[in-house]
Amino acid sequence: KNNLQVISGLIQIQASKIKIPEVKEMLHESERYIESMSMVHQMLYKNENLRIISMQNYLNELCSKILESSMSNHIKHSIDIDDIDLKIDYAIPIGLMVSEMTTNSLKHAFDNKSGNIKISLKTASETKFIFSYHDDGKGLPEVLAKKGDKTLGLKLITMLADEIDGKMTIENKNGFYLQILFQASK
Repeated sequence: KNNLQVISGLIQIQASKIKIPEVKEMLHESERYIESMSMVHQMLYKNENLRIISMQNYLNELCSKILESSMSNHIKHSIDIDDIDLKIDYAIPIGLMVSEMTTNSLKHAFDNKSGNIKISLKTASETKFIFSYHDDGKGLPEVLAKKGDKTLGLKLITMLADEIDGKMTIENKNGFYLQILFQASK
C-alpha cells in the first residue's frame, strides 16, 4: 500500500510538470489505476481475512472517488452488488475495469449532459458471478460496434476479463453495456 502511494505521488509530481493535455491525462489515468489497487490493499488491512474483499464496499467507494474527482455532478451512479466477498485476484481486475469504464463514460458517453451509470455484481451460483456495467450515454461508435475494433480501453478491459477467465459480452443497449460471467471460489 505504501509503495503504491509513493508511486501515485511520483505520478502527481510528474503530471504537474507536464504541459501537454493528452500526456497529463494519461498520467492521471495511471494514477486512478494505482488508486484502485491501493484501495483494495486498504480494505484488506481492515479485514480479519487478508485475502478477501467485500465487493460491495470496494465498488461503492471506488465509484464515489472517481465521480468526486471528476466533478461530474450531472452523472448519477447506482451500484447493485450482492453480499459478495472475492479474493484479491478477482477484486483488482474488476476494480480496474470499473475505473476504466467509468472514466471512459465520463469522458465520452454523455457530452456534458446528465446520465446514469449502473454497476452490478450478482451471484449466479455458489461459484459463478455476473458482473455488468451500463451507461445510458451514446454507446460505442458504430465503427467499433460493427468491426469489433478495440480501443486501448477496450483492450485493457478484455485483458482484465481474460485475467479472471470471464466470458465477456459488449453491446450498444441504450448506451454502453458490458457483462462478464466468471467463476471464482469465495
